[in-house]
Amino acid sequence: MGRIRVLGAALCAAGVTITAGGVVAAAAASPPAAAAAAISQQAPAVVPGSYVVQVHWDGGGWNIFGMTLYGNHNATDSYGDPGTWTKVGKTVTIAWNSGISVYIGTKNKKGFDNPKKPGTVSNDVGDTGIWYATVAPPG
Repeated sequence: MGRIRVLGAALCAAGVTITAGGVVAAAAASPPAAAAAAISQQAPAVVPGSYVVQVHWDGGGWNIFGMTLYGNHNATDSYGDPGTWTKVGKTVTIAWNSGISVYIGTKNKKGFDNPKKPGTVSNDVGDTGIWYATVAPPG
């Protein structure tokens, strides 16, 4: 029985539909190039999630806050500020409070940028700085 289940699972994964009467339909296999492209776009391209942000404004110290980016391109931070995000290639731009501050960074597997190569941040009064974020731990 175990081998039949394994064979059935393999056939289903290949797009073959099985009923009690036998094989009903066999779907055409997707082209290998399309499958490879889909896999390559999954990580680190996945943006929605929760992150721990570290930001350093010029003339100030480091600040840490939480940030959640949603699949609908909205965002919130641990201060309750609303934001929106966009992604072009690996570059993500996050605008907080209708553009009062803007964070620009590069998405990677661990979050955005890193301490050695941080992203940039600026605000509407001319302040600038650097930032990076790591994926927030679960819970």
